[in-house]
Amino acid sequence: YKKTIGSSHQQIAGIIKKLGCEDVLDLGCAGGFLAEALGKKWKGSLTGVEVDKSWSDAAGLKTYTKVVWEDLNKPNFDKVLDGKLFDAVVIADVLEHLEKPKTIVLQATKLLKSGGYLITSLPNNDFLPVAFLRKISPFFKMNKGPLDFTHQHFYNLKTARRLYNGRKNLKLIEKKATPPPLPEIITPIALAAARLVPYYFGYQTIFVHQKELSLKI
Repeated sequence: YKKTIGSSHQQIAGIIKKLGCEDVLDLGCAGGFLAEALGKKWKGSLTGVEVDKSWSDAAGLKTYTKVVWEDLNKPNFDKVLDGKLFDAVVIADVLEHLEKPKTIVLQATKLLKSGGYLITSLPNNDFLPVAFLRKISPFFKMNKGPLDFTHQHFYNLKTARRLYNGRKNLKLIEKKATPPPLPEIITPIALAAARLVPYYFGYQTIFVHQKELSLKI
């Protein structure tokens, strides 16, 4: 869980509240970090999907209405949700770990109500320190961050957009940058830099897409 001001978890929680989403699906929910960011005053319903059962006793998950233990890499994982549709589907800090992220975006879109929101976050590999490291050592990996050794895909703002290409029923309505996890005294400066020059100073990028409204006659 990123407690830094302006982190992906905190910004996504703010987006959910602003959009008035009450029924939310959290794909790759881990230990229930989204619930922690939303706080106890949020009265909506959270459903989680997670493959790693070592999180099963996490305090954050106890506030979820339902947690399904399923691998997002499996075909048709969405069938375990029994046709339920959601106001918002969140895929935070997850797509870069998956074998076929475009497939997950498609499946997630199908799980949205008409007019619902797909909220995703991806690392930015053009973040200056990361770009520098990759320049001098193209295969350099770390235990966490944009160069996490468990990442199967690496994105910048340009390549991230390709995940959503071809989804004609999705409209991008908001894009936000996050700052790197730095000491609290420096974070406001880093957040301002990320917002002003997201291409180079954005640590991650949050994308908010809306599913087109179905007209009933």
